[in-house]
This record gives sequence, C-alpha cells and structure tokens, in this order.
Amino acid sequence: MTCPFPLKAQPPEFDRFAGSYESELRRALLPGLGEGAKYARIKAEHLRRRIAVAFGMRSDPSLLDAGCGVGLTDEILKPSFPRLAGFDVSPESIRLARSRNPELRYEVSSGSSFPFGDGEFDVVFAICVVHHILPEQREKFFREAYRVLRAGGLFFLYEHNPWNPLTRFVVSRCSFDQDASLLSPRLCRRLLKQGGFVPAGRGSILFLPLEAAIWQAWEARWLSRFPCGAQYFETGRKPAIGEKVG
Repeated sequence: MTCPFPLKAQPPEFDRFAGSYESELRRALLPGLGEGAKYARIKAEHLRRRIAVAFGMRSDPSLLDAGCGVGLTDEILKPSFPRLAGFDVSPESIRLARSRNPELRYEVSSGSSFPFGDGEFDVVFAICVVHHILPEQREKFFREAYRVLRAGGLFFLYEHNPWNPLTRFVVSRCSFDQDASLLSPRLCRRLLKQGGFVPAGRGSILFLPLEAAIWQAWEARWLSRFPCGAQYFETGRKPAIGEKVG
C-alpha cells in the first residue's frame, strides 16, 4: 500500500512504483513465500471476518481504504462490501485503482486530510500505511480517520511486526519500503487513544503464509494473542453518541 498523508517519500515517488507494485513486492519476498497478492488476500479475508463479527453477516457497512494504492485489496473485498471507497496521495496509483475497480469511488488526497465528509463510513482500514507517514503527522492521520467515521464505527490498522526478523528482512529488500519506520503495537494503541478511539481488538497474523480457511481459523483462535506473527492488527472504535469514555 502507498500512503494518503505527509510522508517521507512524496507523491511522485509513489507514482514511480504504482505500475510495478506487485512485481516489486514479489522481488522482496523470499523464494517459497509466494506472491504479494496472496498476502493481500489473507489480510482481506481477515478483515472481512472481523467486520462480519462486528456488524453481522447480513450487514452492508460502508468502507474506506485509507492508502488504497492500486486497489488490490479493494478488488478482493468489493464482492462482500460494494459500498467501498478509497484514496491515496499518489495520482498514478489512483488511476490504476480506478482501472482495476471502475465501480468503486476513488479520490486523490492532497496529503493534508481525508477527501471525504464527516461521518461517511462505518469502517476505515489502513493496511501497511502508517509506517510511511512522518511521525509528527501520524496523530493527524488518526484524527482524520475518526472524523470520517460514524459514531460506533471501527478503524482497522494492519502493520508490519517490528519484532519479527523475517518481516524486517523482507521490508529491507522492498524498494517502496525504504522510508519505512516500523511501529510497535503499543505505539499504534497510543495513537488510537490520542485520536479519540477506544480499544476494540488486536492480535497477530501471518504466522505462516497459508490461505487455507481452516488454518486461518486456527491461527485466529489459538495464535493471534502471541506477538510473533509477521504482521499485527489493532482496532479502534469511535464512541457512540453520548458514550462516556474512561
């Protein structure tokens, strides 16, 4: 994913990688780990399950992909969530996302705010985005996610696990991650709190790069609480109207 906010690599830099995003990721992965699209599918399925638990299988929540890149994750999610939109700081990435998913709504971010109105979405998600944002701009990013969510909405974050040596090795080989400053889960939780969110779930994922549904269910049930996966997720909830937050 690229990034929708002030960052170390500026929009032209992300434009340069837009057309080669998948091949660049494939080169960074070690032999036998599969292609990058597999990891997008694993995370998209994990997100789909978490949303189904939160809103119900028959619900139709509106989703915003903050830092959508070329729309690869959105292509996987759109059959389940047709009310899906995305934005990115890279105009070329947005052009490719629109070509990939012409039925979805995409916007280019100016780099200072989310280009959507207050309370438009039930869910905002950012997959491997925050590690590109300048540290002094991260709190603003979280507050913007809070602003565009409806009361009771959820913000899902997926980030690289800085304590996993294989993750750090792959990140070091990835051309579009050269500016990455990996965040600990604790820092993500602090940013969520500063942004106004209340905790709504967290855990580790990608202990093994397997797509089988039975493995995904087993991993979620038995392994997620251990901070050893290649990536992790943190979830924040925007308080309901009138809810007191301690």
